Amino acid sequence: NRNAVAPEHKWTLPLTVTLVAFGIVLLGTVRDIPQVTVGFAAAAVLAGGLRSARAFRSASARMETERKAHHDDLTGLSNRRGLSAAMAAGAIGSRALLLVDIDRFKQINETLGHQAGDDVLQQVGARLRDCLSEDAVLARLGGDEFAVLMPAESGWAGALATADRIHDALAEPVVATGKELQLE
Repeated sequence: NRNAVAPEHKWTLPLTVTLVAFGIVLLGTVRDIPQVTVGFAAAAVLAGGLRSARAFRSASARMETERKAHHDDLTGLSNRRGLSAAMAAGAIGSRALLLVDIDRFKQINETLGHQAGDDVLQQVGARLRDCLSEDAVLARLGGDEFAVLMPAESGWAGALATADRIHDALAEPVVATGKELQLE
């Protein structure tokens, strides 16, 4: 459609009209401009403000939907979709994928309750994040499974060093429902 406006430019006309109308309202305070003109300009400013607020809410809702589609609600980490998107968007070449699974997690959930399990997952996610470089992608795949996508620049030595840091970080006990738990 030749008359369609690109999404990034849909705001230019309403913004221009709102700014011109605001200028007329301001000019009406220092010059003798008919009240009707100032009234219409004030209405245009109000309508532009309302439209902007609606557009902002809509954009915020879209961004939140996009975030939820690619992130785990419990840990705030990427989810399986986010990891897939990162894998598709990354440079082609050798990359390492580290998988982390918490042994006996089901026992923690069953004996101490789901809140304790959630606490453990959040602590594990935070520890894993602390072990990684900024350009690595950390995702919770589901349950007690996590994945780390290492950038190609890390190489095998970097992936092994990261795996060692993760192992050491998870060797420290976590606290859930006031109890210290040793993970494996």
